[in-house]
Amino acid sequence: MCPHGYRGETCDEAVEICTTNTCQNGGTCIDGTNGYVCHCPFGYTGQRCEIVKEGFVWKSNEIPRDKPSKCRGCLQKAGNGECNEDCNTEECNYDGGDCSITSPFKKCVNSTFCARMFRNGVCNEVCNNEDCLFDGFDCITKKPVCPAAIAAYCKAHKGDGICDEQCNQEGCDFDGGDCREISHKILSGDISVVVLTEPSYFVVNIPRFLRSLSKILRAEIRIKRDQEGPMIFLWQNERKGDRLRIEQLYLSSEKSNVEKRGIIVWIEVDVAGCVEECFSDVEVVANFIDAAKEKLTGMNMSIHSVDAKNLRKSKKSLDTTLLVLLACIAVMIAIAIVFIIHERPSRKRKIIENAPVWMPPTELEVEKAMKCNENTWKNRVVLESSKRRRMDPAEMKLLEQHLTPKTLKNRVFVQPKEKRAEPAPSSLHVEALSDKPISVPICTEDVNRRGPFGRTPVMVLVRNTVKTEKQILEDLTRLRAAGADLNLWDACE
Repeated sequence: MCPHGYRGETCDEAVEICTTNTCQNGGTCIDGTNGYVCHCPFGYTGQRCEIVKEGFVWKSNEIPRDKPSKCRGCLQKAGNGECNEDCNTEECNYDGGDCSITSPFKKCVNSTFCARMFRNGVCNEVCNNEDCLFDGFDCITKKPVCPAAIAAYCKAHKGDGICDEQCNQEGCDFDGGDCREISHKILSGDISVVVLTEPSYFVVNIPRFLRSLSKILRAEIRIKRDQEGPMIFLWQNERKGDRLRIEQLYLSSEKSNVEKRGIIVWIEVDVAGCVEECFSDVEVVANFIDAAKEKLTGMNMSIHSVDAKNLRKSKKSLDTTLLVLLACIAVMIAIAIVFIIHERPSRKRKIIENAPVWMPPTELEVEKAMKCNENTWKNRVVLESSKRRRMDPAEMKLLEQHLTPKTLKNRVFVQPKEKRAEPAPSSLHVEALSDKPISVPICTEDVNRRGPFGRTPVMVLVRNTVKTEKQILEDLTRLRAAGADLNLWDACE
């Protein structure tokens, strides 16, 4: 014997409790553990909303001649932030989007036509695209079926907690969700579904809920999880409540036909097993569920609303902002580098332009300068005087002898300077000057010994032009190790 709400040989077929005629006068059917509850629109009451409240215009079971339109009052209710189920149809513009993220066919070019033709069993190619929800998959010529060889096996083992990969396909109901851990291609984003049912009833019927969505979407549907577990929360009066703890199977018989209550569950969509007409956007999936919720079979739960958030778009927006920021930084760095490169040659040119350039004087300029210097020295005392006077010839002679060199020309003999004898070069000097490495012993007392022109062996070595650079460095290292002073100057300096 099957439990309440199920039938079939293996009790896997859901009994359709809520049908289109269960609740009258536009009432919304809500499944429960012990039956259904009708949420009645304004002016009606009763188990099936068949009773007209006192003071209302129409009486129950009466069809007035001037019966109002199906969308009566929906224009005023649209966009008020509350979902009015009696206005949540294509004819009534989906209550202005209050019951879902937006009109399911908003992106569709032929929205009105495709909404009316959606999932009617007839293929309309103009609607057979993702924005128009693939015409409810009416254009799929060959409906997927479970292979006959494994059909019985898959039916007996689906939902048993063990993954049978041969049954993990659309025709075999994806093995009842047993292969949910083997994910291949999960759509990026969040999809939340508000289901009007008792939490305890939903917990027991989670497999049925997932199978119904998987069947209509032709994809594997799973409940999304976070660090704390399955993302299922209580929902009441358009607000999310506490997390629903599945392990606490609290069976409540409490019913209410006044407040809208149920659960909100986040799902994820795996399209790895899809072959044709596959979803690529969670927003389209949400639109499809919203458009097909009145035609869902086997769920025995009413879907109140569906919402979706495409994480790829927000991530793409963030990536775009980051790229723009990095591009700006790169441009600033490039400008700084160009400025520095341009500034350095400019400064060098300025220094070169301001530095005086020495040119060797010509022979005429040298003679003129010497003549000027001779006259200047002879007349320095006179020129420095504040007042010129006529000098005595004897005084002039003494001044001339004092300022000019003593030579035979002016009848004064000057003793020539004695030429200082240059010191003889040592064997270390000779080796440093040759084209071969230094081979004589290097003593501490000889490394700083001065030779001709007051030069040490180090000074001779660095002026050597016949040795290779490598030989000079090796000899210099040996001289320095013996105590050579590299800071000495020769006699010419």
